[in-house]
Amino acid sequence: MIRSARIVGSGLIGTSIGLCLKSAGIEIEMVDIDLKSAQLAQDLVKSNQISQPDLILVAVPISANQKVIVEQLKANPNSIVCDLASVKSDLLVKVEELSDNPENFISLHPMAGREHSGAQNARADLFIGRAWVVITGSKSSDKAKSVADALIKICGGSPYQMSSKEHDLVVAQVSHLPQILSSSLAASLLEISGDKLNISGQGVRDLTRLANSDSKLWSEILLANQSSITPSLEKLISHLQGLQKSLV
Repeated sequence: MIRSARIVGSGLIGTSIGLCLKSAGIEIEMVDIDLKSAQLAQDLVKSNQISQPDLILVAVPISANQKVIVEQLKANPNSIVCDLASVKSDLLVKVEELSDNPENFISLHPMAGREHSGAQNARADLFIGRAWVVITGSKSSDKAKSVADALIKICGGSPYQMSSKEHDLVVAQVSHLPQILSSSLAASLLEISGDKLNISGQGVRDLTRLANSDSKLWSEILLANQSSITPSLEKLISHLQGLQKSLV
């Protein structure tokens, strides 16, 4: 089903998928506008140039996601194109409006990552046992759905179907809010001296691990999904205020 794949975006997610697919015997092409990142990913994955890939994976920042999807669909009318963005909003509508072949597009989101970004931190086993959200409501062809299923299976994941709106609401609660909490807690510890922090246990390390994540990447994600994050954040703040009152 998948003999060759082009991965546009040579960060942690794109390169990890590249390593995984390469280990399954699939020919891979790694592409990135950052030449240094592209070269590192190409060396790691042993990338080859592919003219007509079966699958094109778009693993770029949210700000460039829609543009790259439409470009790849237009330039490769026989390829299945998947995006991996963590916020979907009106992506399907835009792709259907701007593309002549939206049936070749399917939107996915692998629920996996690390606090350290970049190709140098990529792992072929990053997606084993992880959920992959498959966005419903699109004009995706049966072929596109079959390719997506094959990709998820190769990576060792499990598919979960959701609408774009449902996806954005759920990830706001289970992914984006934890990131906000981790970063906020880490910021509150900056006033404590290193000597005093040395007495902290594993709990502090666990809770602040996500704070090491790429701040630029997360700024884009949080702004893109602010309409879904705000209600969850307001509810959390209300709980904390209730706790504060109970301590007085």
